[in-house]
This record gives sequence, structure tokens and C-alpha cells, in this order.
Amino acid sequence: MTRVLYRHILPGILAMFVHGCAAEQPPERPDDTGEASQPLDVGTSPASQSAQLFGVGDHYIHRVNILQGGQCSFATTLGTLPDSVLAVRDASNTTLGVNDDSGGTLASRVDLALAPGLYFADVGSFADAFSGSYTLTVQCTPAELGRISRWCGKVNIHEAPGGGWVTDSDCISGCDIGGLAYCRKFWPTTASIVQVSVSSKPNNVWNNRGCQQVIDDYDGDDEFVCRP
Repeated sequence: MTRVLYRHILPGILAMFVHGCAAEQPPERPDDTGEASQPLDVGTSPASQSAQLFGVGDHYIHRVNILQGGQCSFATTLGTLPDSVLAVRDASNTTLGVNDDSGGTLASRVDLALAPGLYFADVGSFADAFSGSYTLTVQCTPAELGRISRWCGKVNIHEAPGGGWVTDSDCISGCDIGGLAYCRKFWPTTASIVQVSVSSKPNNVWNNRGCQQVIDDYDGDDEFVCRP
């Protein structure tokens, strides 16, 4: 009878003991390399994600979805982490850029021209010697092929990056031509357009139909950025 009681009761007592001990154990420290559970989606506005290096030698991997591409900056803002090191890699794990100290600070920044896609920002500390908190901010300025501007009743003008505003040499194109179609006249790879505020333009840049110059300082009715 005693043997039967041990057989049925002892396993239950041991299970309760083990369970009670396990419940009192402190939470496990994260792995030396942590990874964000949620990707950082980056469009035309800055996107940020805060993280923590819990111990010496730790790294944290941020998954970053670049939605539109363009000129992108990855930058750390230091919290309790005194000195960061930042590496940016593509989806095939190729390192695209690495930075330790940026702008006379111990924070890090990497600037890259990127196509849309998934990238990884690996944040560690200098010499793997520190722990602490920080924030990663990613911002992209979409690529710009050029700009067009219209003043209804006048000949359209366009501007290449780094260039000046030029009147359409056909001397007839006006507001009757849609912005996307007109962008593709000069930049055939244009995939989209974005209307922006009308920028300041040189005096007398506009022409009437037939390319007769208009003496005026008007900046135009509208303006569009042509993007790939």
C-alpha cells in the first residue's frame, strides 16, 4: 500500500515543487543580439524606434522597410547609451555603410541612396564596451528627376535638379497637358508626380504661345515633382 501511495503522490509533489521554483526565477536577459519585433516603415516622414542594449557586447537589429526610396539617413540619438556604432545592411546581409561618431558627437549616422526594400540597421556600442538606451531615426527624401510648372495660358517650364527653369522649346505646351504625361516628356522613367508649393522663379521666365517672352515676375499656377 505504501509503495502505491509513493507511486501516485510523489510525482505530483515533485511537479508542484518544480513549478513553484520555476515561477520564482528572475526573467531571462535578452540574447546578445536582439531584433525588433515590428519593422520600421519609412515613407516620406521620419520614423523612429527606441531600443536598449542590455549589456556589454550587445547589438540590436532594426528591420527597416524603405517604402519609396531616395536619399535616406539612419541616425542614432543617444539616451543612456554613451557611444553608438551603426551599420546598415541590405536584405542579402551586405554591409552598405558603417559609422561610429557623427557630427562631432558620439552618436552615429549613415547616409545612403536606397531603392525601396527591406534593410537592417545594426546598432552596437563602441568597442562593444557599453550598454544603455537610444533611439534610431530613419528619414528618406524621395529621388527627384526634375520639376515642371504651369501658368495657364502660358508655355510650361521645367527644371532639372541643379539646373534652371527652362521654357518648353515646342512653344505650345500648356495646362491642357497632365502633369504625369508632361514629366515623362523630359524624364521618361517618371512613375509618379507630387504637387508641391510653387517655388520662386526668375523674373520673365514665362513665354506666351509662340515663345514670346512675358515680362512678369509670376511664379506659376502649380508645380510638380517628377519621381522615378
